[in-house]
Amino acid sequence: MPKFFRASLLALATSVALIAPASADIKLIKNYSFGPSNSYLNNPPALVFVPKSGKYEMEKPGNYQVKLHLKAEKKWNARITNWEIVETSAGGGMIASHGFAPTSLKKLNKTVTLKIGPNKLKHFEAKGRKVCQQHGKPDEKVVKISKDVRFEFSGYVMAKNKNRIDVRKETDSVSIKIVCMPEPFAVNDVKLSVKFNGSPLSCPVKATLKAEFKGNKPGTFTFRIFRGDGATQDVTRTIGSAGKVSFTKHYTFNKSADRKYLIAVIGHPIATQWVPMKVHCGKKIDGFKAPTKPHTTNH
Repeated sequence: MPKFFRASLLALATSVALIAPASADIKLIKNYSFGPSNSYLNNPPALVFVPKSGKYEMEKPGNYQVKLHLKAEKKWNARITNWEIVETSAGGGMIASHGFAPTSLKKLNKTVTLKIGPNKLKHFEAKGRKVCQQHGKPDEKVVKISKDVRFEFSGYVMAKNKNRIDVRKETDSVSIKIVCMPEPFAVNDVKLSVKFNGSPLSCPVKATLKAEFKGNKPGTFTFRIFRGDGATQDVTRTIGSAGKVSFTKHYTFNKSADRKYLIAVIGHPIATQWVPMKVHCGKKIDGFKAPTKPHTTNH
């Protein structure tokens, strides 16, 4: 709690203590109320957590606004001389007050707007993560409200007459919505291979390009096939409950060719290395004859 706020409350408490005990029953304030406007419910403060590498990570929070209302009226010949709206969570601090000089009001009707941004929401990261660790689900979005994750505010009003002081205080809060996202779909492994049906040295040569993908859960993705000369092709596949899916493409060569292929999964940080597909029709390699059994090249 800031020093100036502590000093303000200390002065307030001291003033009240100096009044005779009999005056404690004398009420100089009426129609007192304090709390947030319900308008914030259209866009409530929220913390969003996404599982990454087995741990819930908080996404960067957004910006929110909450309107706070403090109202009171004096009774008899008293005047409202001091008022304060204070945040008692997320680091605490003064939101609004009467200032350094006392006021002299018959009625108080104050509305202030509190901006709740990433710096304030950061104070609740640990508590929000704990909620998701307890209630989050890998395949389902979960929204929770916890009594331990909320902004708290207090409203203070002091009224005086010649002989007496009356102080009113009320605390209210705004809940922060905790959103626990499901584990995002991810392609976490891909293998690429080239297999020749017969010898790659005797045309016509038949070859098969095969890619095998694995994912952490069912989902649809798109991958891009890169050929060494710059040509590309995008293909979409769906991983089912088995957790894997494959793709094959067949080629027939009637003359020698020197190619290479690479596959990258779009939107996922995963790709293969370049895999060669070389055809040398009617040639020998290093004095050896062409192999007669299927030849496979794996990355």
